[in-house]
Amino acid sequence: MRLGFDTRVTVLGHVQRGGTPSAFDRVLSSKMGMEAVMALLEATPDTPACVVSLSGNQSVRLPLMECVQVTKDVQKAMDEKRFEEAIQLRGRSFENNWNIYKLLAHQKPAQEKSPFSMAILNVGAPAAGMNAAVRSAVRIAICQGHTVYVVSDGFEGLSKGQIREVGWHDVAGWLGRGGSMLGTKR
Repeated sequence: MRLGFDTRVTVLGHVQRGGTPSAFDRVLSSKMGMEAVMALLEATPDTPACVVSLSGNQSVRLPLMECVQVTKDVQKAMDEKRFEEAIQLRGRSFENNWNIYKLLAHQKPAQEKSPFSMAILNVGAPAAGMNAAVRSAVRIAICQGHTVYVVSDGFEGLSKGQIREVGWHDVAGWLGRGGSMLGTKR
């Protein structure tokens, strides 16, 4: 029996990128799936096609044709090398993520040396995101001119003096690593 539906299978972004799904990814799929089911249940034959999307951290329904037009507008801006406009067309979340990426991906010397130092250590069981959080904290502190130290094996390592200064490149490659690169004790 033909229903006249056009069905497509999509693959979630973290699978495409090869990364490990975060807790947010896992909850998001259920949340957006629920919104899609609600859209179907509330739809009538006259309801225009929609896309279930994310605005901030909320699932929203957007008109399909508007989304297609914005996608075309982004591509046109990119083709014409109007990159700032393309970023704005992508939305605030994209712009925020782009700015964070630029801050954390490429080392820029601090304007002036700060008198502050900070030490970072992990406590408790290894958890998803520990290494990414340490990497981000190290790099942001370095950008602000602070001296950064890391402590191996949590408070036990602190009591044993397992402290070392770290630089920008010392935390390279930490994003996708599981566990705790610093080590931790429960």
